[in-house]
Amino acid sequence: MNKIVGALLLALMLASCATNAPLGRADWTPQANATPYDAAAQECHDRTQSNSGPGYEECMAGLGWTPAAPH
Repeated sequence: MNKIVGALLLALMLASCATNAPLGRADWTPQANATPYDAAAQECHDRTQSNSGPGYEECMAGLGWTPAAPH
């Protein structure tokens, strides 16, 4: 029983990591006159202390980047 519970907890932890992964360059679409991606991503990380989430996405949008459509 303990092995089953342990396996379920491990699976939940791994799933959580996968869903909270930071967005990468391929996940964003530049708009006209967008700040270069690396500079925008660094600035937004510095502002929000995160690489994802609503605040990060709002910051990236302000620098000319919008989330790309799902693949």
